[in-house]
Amino acid sequence: PDQRPQRIVFISGGSGVTPVMSMLRTLIDENYPGDIVFLHYARTSADAVYRDELAWVGELENVTVRIVYTDQTGV
Repeated sequence: PDQRPQRIVFISGGSGVTPVMSMLRTLIDENYPGDIVFLHYARTSADAVYRDELAWVGELENVTVRIVYTDQTGV
């Protein structure tokens, strides 16, 4: 859209993270000034395919990243 909202929340799970990462990268490339919250669900840390990139993105001043691991058994 021509005008972006002041705050954006992304929620993804599993492989659904891929299109959301594209949107997030676009906002970062455009120097989006608003607040971004990214919540991603994955079974284990090995299943969080973009975890390293999300860790870097989460260090940006206007971005909050939370990854929730749903497999509590450790298997």
